[in-house]
Amino acid sequence: MPFQLPTFAHRVFRYRSTRITSEGLQFLIFVLAIGIAAINTGNNLFYLLLAMMLSLILISGVAAEYCLRRLEVRRHLPDLFFINTPVTTAIVVKNRKSRLTSFSLRLCDVSDDHVISPLMEIRALPPGESRLLSYQLTPIRRGRLRLSGVQISTEFPFGLFTKRTCFPMEDMVLVCP
Repeated sequence: MPFQLPTFAHRVFRYRSTRITSEGLQFLIFVLAIGIAAINTGNNLFYLLLAMMLSLILISGVAAEYCLRRLEVRRHLPDLFFINTPVTTAIVVKNRKSRLTSFSLRLCDVSDDHVISPLMEIRALPPGESRLLSYQLTPIRRGRLRLSGVQISTEFPFGLFTKRTCFPMEDMVLVCP
């Protein structure tokens, strides 16, 4: 079977997004200033500093990608939901990597592109281990409640960028009056 790059890239990066943080924006402005200084002065030390700063940006992207890779997410919902009654909902996150730990994970439950759970954090998830996170879900309308997925984000290692991924898990529950 031949290797198809568009299909592979689409499958790997389909649910990923990267956003810059305020510290990352300051860092990029500083990188730009160092780059301009290196070009204007021709000083080798500025070029060395510019190369080091650009490599930190690259390392930040690669390390954040490895933190979000090979995670397995499952959601456990109770059988009955009642309107304006809090219900405990659980999310299980497992690190399926054999050697690398995932750091600084933030999870939230998503319903139709709206965050419906409080932000839950995992500081470190060693390889092969899993964590159970629970939160109180209070439905405000009766009828069908559609839970579309779980969003996981990380700012590891330097906090320059926030890398997000969404694990699509379609669940439809009926909220009783």
